[in-house]
Amino acid sequence: AKGNGEYRFVDNQLLLTNDKLTLYYRLMSVDKDGKILFSEVRQLTINNLPLTITLFPNPARSVVSLLVNRLIGSGSIVVTDLYGKQIKKQPLIMSNNTIDITGLSKGLYLINIITNEEKTTKKLVIE
Repeated sequence: AKGNGEYRFVDNQLLLTNDKLTLYYRLMSVDKDGKILFSEVRQLTINNLPLTITLFPNPARSVVSLLVNRLIGSGSIVVTDLYGKQIKKQPLIMSNNTIDITGLSKGLYLINIITNEEKTTKKLVIE
């Protein structure tokens, strides 16, 4: 009998103790006649780090740095005022992002960090 080529497996003994864990899996199939076949080895990497975002200086005057410890997929930085009006938008990159805030009025702004996994908001004071 032919299968659909789709397999699922839940590893209930997996213990996430590291920030990043790489696992290797392969399937062993045994035919009715006892012939054993192995699949290709598949790699699975798990990032167990919580998303950490650091914004500095805060309060700021002209430029703000935004540090991101991990990024899976793509992301963006959206600066809004307290009413939700978008002031500025730029791509989010891994590690150090620079946001030019020259020309923005003094006050409180929201820095929205949007990734494929989540959305986080930080408050920024412009002096």
